[in-house]
Amino acid sequence: MNKSTFKKQFPDVCVQDITLEKVLSRKDKEEIVLKLVTGLNTGLIYYQDEGRALKVFTSYRLKHAIDRMAKGSEVLDENKGLVGTVISEHPFICGCEMCIRVDFGESSDVYACSYFAK
Repeated sequence: MNKSTFKKQFPDVCVQDITLEKVLSRKDKEEIVLKLVTGLNTGLIYYQDEGRALKVFTSYRLKHAIDRMAKGSEVLDENKGLVGTVISEHPFICGCEMCIRVDFGESSDVYACSYFAK
């Protein structure tokens, strides 16, 4: 993946390349990525794991959208026309991107935060 992959939805996308001293566990890599985006005060679009190398795609625009996705807030699934309620305590990394759990009444599921960031 490269910057142009996310440029249309997030024109302010930035890429941070991280080289680790050794190969770490997924959990340790996620902690590093979370510390990075927290320190930069940005939102995580996606991170690419290549062993000792991490490529982290971030966006201030996504950060503003994620800040509105607090527990109890409502989000719109524009594809289905449904309004769901965020039931996650806070966003979390799942599948290399920031996600939230949303309840649409009949069921709940995990969605990428970028899916609701318009």
